[in-house]
Amino acid sequence: MKKGGIDMKKNHGRYARTFAAASALLVAMLLTGCGEQKKYEQAAALEAEGNYHEAWQLYFNLGRKNYKDAAEKAENTRNAGYQAAQAALAEGRYDDAETIAKPFPYMDKIVQYAQTAKEGTYVRDLTLSEDGKLSFTAAIADGAGGEDGPAKLQVLLRASGNGRASGAVYTASKEENDTGDGYFVPEDYLKDGEYVISDVPLDGWVYDAAPRSLTIVDYHELADSTLEHLQFMQMAHFTLAYTAIMNDGTEGALLSEWACHDLMFRDPMKTFAGGTVEVRILSSDGKDTLFEQNVDIPAEEGAAEEAASS
Repeated sequence: MKKGGIDMKKNHGRYARTFAAASALLVAMLLTGCGEQKKYEQAAALEAEGNYHEAWQLYFNLGRKNYKDAAEKAENTRNAGYQAAQAALAEGRYDDAETIAKPFPYMDKIVQYAQTAKEGTYVRDLTLSEDGKLSFTAAIADGAGGEDGPAKLQVLLRASGNGRASGAVYTASKEENDTGDGYFVPEDYLKDGEYVISDVPLDGWVYDAAPRSLTIVDYHELADSTLEHLQFMQMAHFTLAYTAIMNDGTEGALLSEWACHDLMFRDPMKTFAGGTVEVRILSSDGKDTLFEQNVDIPAEEGAAEEAASS
């Protein structure tokens, strides 16, 4: 039937096909939306069950389609997996740590540490009290250090820009020729095959700092000691307990040009506020980290605002 020169039957068929195509597209979109919502909910359930990698994969793929906040959820889930793996490592649940971390390529260190721990070299239960007392348990397996000798256990204070000290790592250590109290000697804490450090004050140990890496943000003027070419330095929260010898052996050298060692801190919780305490087990040559655990030192109240305004 034609009306006004238009074939209504043919035109109706065209409209019908267009409507059918639009309807099919709408149904597909609705089904896709339902499918994506189902995957979104599935990801949340997987994360709640501790299946972080599977959840991350679902969120990541949805995020590439800009579905809701899936991209943000993917990042949060990956971070949650990292924190869960670290917690398992710290608590001595090494199989759990390895299971969580292994699917994530960037968590290979955690996998390495978990495997090392199962062989008998580990640090666990690391805590730092509010008054600056450190506790942890460590063990070193026979032969873990390599061909050159036994592995080394170290305690380090890593500075933060928000603290009084910055740009340096201070190591509690003992050289063969060191004598006196305050040096960190792991063998002093050895009990039944483990090193058990229980509520040891951070300000009771002597520390070393690498040359040219020492920067103290808050310090008083230097005062000459009675010994030639020896400076005694007193800071707002730390005391140079024994010696800081200038590299060139002369007076008046800049702070950054000193080789500083044998440091004791009057209040390390303030000096290193916002930094970390790190416990490491190193190979005998010191080049490889076999195991490491860190604990944060709380930032001082107002430190972040002070740093932002400066």
